[in-house]
Amino acid sequence: MFSVNSLLEEVFYRRWLQTRWEHIIGLWPAITLTSLLWAVWHVGIQGTGHLPTDLSSAIVNQGVQGLFLGYLWSRYRLMWPILLGML
Repeated sequence: MFSVNSLLEEVFYRRWLQTRWEHIIGLWPAITLTSLLWAVWHVGIQGTGHLPTDLSSAIVNQGVQGLFLGYLWSRYRLMWPILLGML
């Protein structure tokens, strides 16, 4: 289940969304915006019910990981380095 969910998330956030935003707003703004959106998405999944703490935690944890994964996508344009980066 983790593998399928990870693949679907990365296809949507990196391959589809980030790629489109790169053409509209540029490389690093697209990576940053996609990473923030990806982090906020995880608040609903991993949140504890205390919104300020959940947002802060998601932005720090998933946001930083999202920057790394976004960079991998922009550099290689391959899914497997991103999926390996998630491990």
